[in-house]
Amino acid sequence: MRKLLEFSDMPLVTSECWTYYKVSIIQTLRGFENWLITHMKLFLDNNGNALFGEDGELYPLSYYCDILNIEDGNILKIKKNDITDFIIRCINDNKYVLIDINFRRFFDQADNAFRLHETLIYGYDSDKQEFITSVLTNNTFKRVNLGFSEVEQAYDDVYRYYKTERKTLFDRKYWFLGLTLFSFNRDYKNVNEEYDLLRRLMWEVSGNVYKKCSNNGTNEYMYFTGAAILKKLCGMFAVIISEEKHSSDWIQQCGKVCLKAFEREKILRVIIKYYFDKNNCEKNSINDKENVITDLNHCCDLLEKCVLLLYKYGYTSNDKILQRVKNFLTELQDVEKRALENCISIIQENWIA
Repeated sequence: MRKLLEFSDMPLVTSECWTYYKVSIIQTLRGFENWLITHMKLFLDNNGNALFGEDGELYPLSYYCDILNIEDGNILKIKKNDITDFIIRCINDNKYVLIDINFRRFFDQADNAFRLHETLIYGYDSDKQEFITSVLTNNTFKRVNLGFSEVEQAYDDVYRYYKTERKTLFDRKYWFLGLTLFSFNRDYKNVNEEYDLLRRLMWEVSGNVYKKCSNNGTNEYMYFTGAAILKKLCGMFAVIISEEKHSSDWIQQCGKVCLKAFEREKILRVIIKYYFDKNNCEKNSINDKENVITDLNHCCDLLEKCVLLLYKYGYTSNDKILQRVKNFLTELQDVEKRALENCISIIQENWIA
């Protein structure tokens, strides 16, 4: 017997493994854009770390409870000999299984070091004795089939580890539960999506810079949201270009920010296109809508070029590439501002007026 649950091969977010698993499930749900309107915001901190989250903190597991039913599989109660049957039962019940395993059982086997990581199982083939999962290899998530016996052993390593390392299991609950089960909450619906989209776009186009600090005034923390991310990122490249010697690690970090900004841009394009496709508009707004989508496509193209150019820089160290990236980011700010402001006007004309 073979069963495979729906799983997106083109998720909007791949830069964060803990987010990738959830989004790859959520995107298969019809009308997921309705949820996306009020979710998945990006921030950039003053250390150059871009993350999906709010208030300067990444999203915890509970953030997704409105659209996903999330259950604890109780990893400490399920032993090696029972885990295969447990996973198969879950898949048959249309539940995705996010399981902590020892990755060294599958990768870098010459190294005996223990490597704790999670993987999402969304199908199985009992004839071939394999689970179907998606695994990060060479910076890309790929579909991989893992043997039942291999998963059992890799799971048992973690089961034994958690028996003595309860604190690690607890600390990882920010992201997952050790053995986490996902299914759809099909009752989710945002009934106020026009207003929420308008509010989201106004927030994105304004861009904000926030400062946080402890009660005694120490440990100040600054982070950027919306359009302020693009402005900050452009400034980061201006500083790099002005320096005689470039830090390859810092340029690599900036490349990661470009990738996150690219994902943010794709999310904005998806929710705006969803609104345009769902809602009729006045005839005089048709061309405006097409212009907005054209601009958003251009924004995505610009950021994709930045990501690819910085990947190329890693091999060539050609400083001209850095200037090209900065130029693209400068253009991007103007194009995105125009697209979002025009979209805001369209929503106001066709909903408020």
